[in-house]
Amino acid sequence: MTLLDLVLQGLRDIQSTRYAQLASSIIIIYDHFLTLSDEINLIWRASWSVGKVLFILNRYFALASLIVNNYALFSPTLTENL
Repeated sequence: MTLLDLVLQGLRDIQSTRYAQLASSIIIIYDHFLTLSDEINLIWRASWSVGKVLFILNRYFALASLIVNNYALFSPTLTENL
């Protein structure tokens, strides 16, 4: 295998990783939209409890993490030196 083949394979792997990240992000966002009405009725209207706090932290930390990861993966301006 030549150096050019290795570079091309690396670029294909990067593109595959980006497609997988985008697909998984769409699934998570779709799930958020599907369950939003249930979340409003069952979580936001309920009194504050440990379970409610844990649910909100889990749900919205994952969404924030997804946004940051996608920004980092698809941003052409980010470098390792940031």
